[in-house]
Amino acid sequence: MIELSENGGSALLAINGEFDLASEPQFVAATKAALAKGCSNYIVDLDGVTYLDGRALAALLSFFKTVSAAGGSVAIVTSNAFHRRLFSITGIDRVLSLFETRAQASAARPAHNRTRARSR
Repeated sequence: MIELSENGGSALLAINGEFDLASEPQFVAATKAALAKGCSNYIVDLDGVTYLDGRALAALLSFFKTVSAAGGSVAIVTSNAFHRRLFSITGIDRVLSLFETRAQASAARPAHNRTRARSR
């Protein structure tokens, strides 16, 4: 199950349960809806995810590429050691920003955006 909440130009996608081949279309639909509403900064909360597979990782990377191309940001929240290890093994942690809590992701976003704007 994916819950989408918006606040101005920011969106939170909270994913619960399995994030895999079966739930990937729901994730894509939620991200398209948020993009259509003009959101540019995203927090994807994976703390409620009980299973994560390669299809989910591919969906996250695809979403990151879309958002980055539009000048936005994506932060991933997960305190799950297995998720963090999976991101590390695949090298995705070098592309996506990982945070332990939503508060940390929210606090880091403005600094991330300023850094990105200066590098252009």
